Amino acid sequence: MRVEVARKESMKALMYDIEAVVYDNRTGIVKDNFAAAEDDEDYEIDEEPERIYVDNDRVFLLSLAKINAIRLLERKDSFFFNPNPPDGWVEKDVEEYLGGEYINISMEYNVDELIRK
Repeated sequence: MRVEVARKESMKALMYDIEAVVYDNRTGIVKDNFAAAEDDEDYEIDEEPERIYVDNDRVFLLSLAKINAIRLLERKDSFFFNPNPPDGWVEKDVEEYLGGEYINISMEYNVDELIRK
């Protein structure tokens, strides 16, 4: 399912002049089923494309946020996308909701670094 959505989002990204490819770390670029040959110049990418990773849900969502297909918001006391909780933070110590503030992952963090972690 991630591959199907990633292919659609890579096509939508072209409307905003963003070259994107569907990418899996195990196999590389996931080839689309174009009717033209792979070396056809209509399908050549001029510069290094953005990658929409389909390895797992976390990097998939981060990849979509990077090309502005979605906006990721996370509670300040949540650490699914940000792998670095503050010093002294222990999940079992949080017994109640710590606040109503959400952060925009793309604005607060370097998405490339989050994808690599």
